Amino acid sequence: MRITFMLLFVVLFAAGCECSRDDKTNNTNAQNSQNLNNPVCTEGDKQCELNKVLLCENGQWRIFKECGQGELTGPLCDPALLECVYCYSGGTACQPDGHVYYCLPDGHIGEKKEDCDLEYEEDCIEWSPGEAVCGTDCNIARLSRSYLGCDLVATVTANASLRPPFADNFGVALDNAGDRDATVYIEGPDGTRTEDLPAHTLRVILLPFHEPLRTGSSLDSGLTLRSGQYTAAAYRLTTTQPVTAYQFNPYDFVLDVTGIDYYSYTNDASLLLPVSSLGQGYTAMSRPTNAYDTVLPPLSQKHSPGFVTVVAVENNTAVTVRSTAHTAAGDGLETMAPGDERTFVLQKNDVLQLVTAQDITAGQCPETPGWATESDQRFLYCNPGVDYDLTGTRVTSDKPVAVWSGHNCSFVPYQTWACDHLEEMLFPHETWGQRFVIGFTAPVETATGETNAVRVVAAEDDTVVTFSPDTIAAPRTLAAGEWVEVIPPPQQHFGITADKPVLVARFMVGQNYWTTAQDASGDPSMGLVVPVEQFRDEYRFTTPPSFPASWVNVIVPADMLSGDTLTLDQTTVLTLADFTVIGDTGFALAQLPLTAGIPAGSHHLVASRESLRFGIEVYGFANYTSYLYPGGLDLYRINTIEK
Repeated sequence: MRITFMLLFVVLFAAGCECSRDDKTNNTNAQNSQNLNNPVCTEGDKQCELNKVLLCENGQWRIFKECGQGELTGPLCDPALLECVYCYSGGTACQPDGHVYYCLPDGHIGEKKEDCDLEYEEDCIEWSPGEAVCGTDCNIARLSRSYLGCDLVATVTANASLRPPFADNFGVALDNAGDRDATVYIEGPDGTRTEDLPAHTLRVILLPFHEPLRTGSSLDSGLTLRSGQYTAAAYRLTTTQPVTAYQFNPYDFVLDVTGIDYYSYTNDASLLLPVSSLGQGYTAMSRPTNAYDTVLPPLSQKHSPGFVTVVAVENNTAVTVRSTAHTAAGDGLETMAPGDERTFVLQKNDVLQLVTAQDITAGQCPETPGWATESDQRFLYCNPGVDYDLTGTRVTSDKPVAVWSGHNCSFVPYQTWACDHLEEMLFPHETWGQRFVIGFTAPVETATGETNAVRVVAAEDDTVVTFSPDTIAAPRTLAAGEWVEVIPPPQQHFGITADKPVLVARFMVGQNYWTTAQDASGDPSMGLVVPVEQFRDEYRFTTPPSFPASWVNVIVPADMLSGDTLTLDQTTVLTLADFTVIGDTGFALAQLPLTAGIPAGSHHLVASRESLRFGIEVYGFANYTSYLYPGGLDLYRINTIEK
């Protein structure tokens, strides 16, 4: 985990800087100190550039002194003194004994300021230039605003089609990449338990499904799901060391029960965000209620709803939902119509799950229904439109909450087989970005191309969304809660920019999108797209071993330097030659299979320098199912969006 001078990086990002230290025009390389492209400076001026003191001579910057190169020179350039120092004057610094020391005005180390409790795993951390603090690894993770943490929540979401053998297959994958062993404390609806998590170890903990949440408290064999508020139904996980965490609903796609293979047919996964990174404002991403009628006997009607699921992390949390859709009633919960707003009070670990109404038939469809393809004339499908779609639903609260949204089992598009469970833990408003790169998932089969349905939802009025290339779609101006969806041609990777923060999600299409003759692999899944502003230089991520094919998409700057590399699992080294440039987005894509030669489970991908920031998405296919999730991100509060 790289945390050096993290607060300085936050300031640069908040100011909109997209440059790395290698992009600056004042080239200070010793062989190029007279480059005429360098900016003009005032004779005799000095400045710091990393660990170098620069001096202006003849209108150009040159290296005056390299700090740390001599016996009597410190390793740092102090921008206040413009000298090489051992610490930043007037600040604090860490020393080899692991404690915090004052820095004298002349840049030398002074008296000890604070003893870090090394026995209880406190470390001295130079958190920003001139600021050293004592902190546990968990405190450091909390301050770093990333997806690593020691306090997490997980919850079951609506997935009513699962078969009984998967009742205890709700999986939480925890990866302890640190050098210290960890203990995991789990509090859930079935009680409490403690698990060990050794250093450098990935562990998958299988937990029981909370059946009322999974089935939507359905009261009939036709699985008509209902909304509900469930007491202490979430899982709270606390660890003694920072971990990366993901939930899988369910974890396996096939289980062997007394020699008989049972297939789930409906999987998805969510990246779990630490409690310290949660917010008080969210906008949902989902899909409309599935509705279709059989045309041939025996006649029947099938429905499957979308959902928004909210977990409170503190007692007496007031949660306000402004719905974009008709929702189903539940015990103590009335239906909601588009535009309705309602407030719910939740206690710690309580779960509120709202599902869309299922009171429509294809014959009464509010939009023109479509027939199945010629090879399958058995069903009449309904696209119920925005009034049965929770996308754009606003969730606000007076205390931080965790929010998931998705679908019990959705076709993508609405008339393409087969349906699959969709879910993702939402990013809070303040972490949204304005620049996105869409690299499609790899083809399920070599005989077909691959596309994804991509949705963009706005949180503020008059948000202008632009696509690159513009052949993907014309620019759109969205109101708060409004969204646009595109399904481009196969492998037409593209970029999205917006003049205000937006949330972007991709959906894998159903396995019959291309042809009904293809293999059984794949089906819809959902993943949020990480904004460029929240890219990192290092990731740890997880792939379920039971899936026969898993991939990671990697998005890098197209101008990465010739010597830059990314290293996967300490064995696979990637250079720019391994990537395909995506139009004029300024980024390039690699689709890396994680099956051949790379063991499933825990993976590590790291850049050769900290300023090389890139994004990843992780996904996999199996028979009639798939999963997809963002492999990680920073969670800096880079904007303000009114509730």
